[in-house]
Amino acid sequence: SLKRLALLRLLNLLNWKFKFHIRDEWIFLATFFISFLLGHFALAPLSFILSFLFIGGFIASKTYSKKEFTLFILSTHIIIAMYFHKSYFLLSIFTSLLLIPLTTLLIVLGYFYLLTYQWVKINWIEILIHEFLFIIKMTSKLINFSEITPSFAWLFLIWMILFKVRARYFLPLSIVSIAANVCW
Repeated sequence: SLKRLALLRLLNLLNWKFKFHIRDEWIFLATFFISFLLGHFALAPLSFILSFLFIGGFIASKTYSKKEFTLFILSTHIIIAMYFHKSYFLLSIFTSLLLIPLTTLLIVLGYFYLLTYQWVKINWIEILIHEFLFIIKMTSKLINFSEITPSFAWLFLIWMILFKVRARYFLPLSIVSIAANVCW
């Protein structure tokens, strides 16, 4: 995934530097095509597919408002939960937005600790990791009541809101989505 992000960043930089004016969607597709040719799919197909879904989701939803962006990402989470036949916790999308920056900070501090542990004889990183794990456990308990079983009905409901389906189509599309869920 990091290789694909680096390649995407490199292609975006070249696009900007040489003023090619190539749309982000084409750069995204070129990134994954090159990644595929380099054998990344063969090495880790699940990573390739999930990064395609998430990076593609971010690029496709860049013009949306924050509310629409959240619904878009929520729909990708539900697709993944459906694929793996797992439950989904609706509040996890909001808690993950809080935990991702903390994870990034902890990784940076971990590298700093590795560079300085020979001079500083206090194991301060273990305390931070312990507190971070405590926050994750508390967050997990907090979101437990928001568990849903992912289904086409949830997915269509989110997409109908996201794509602003007119009210008169809402009921027929809801019935179709429930029928699709029963067939699934």
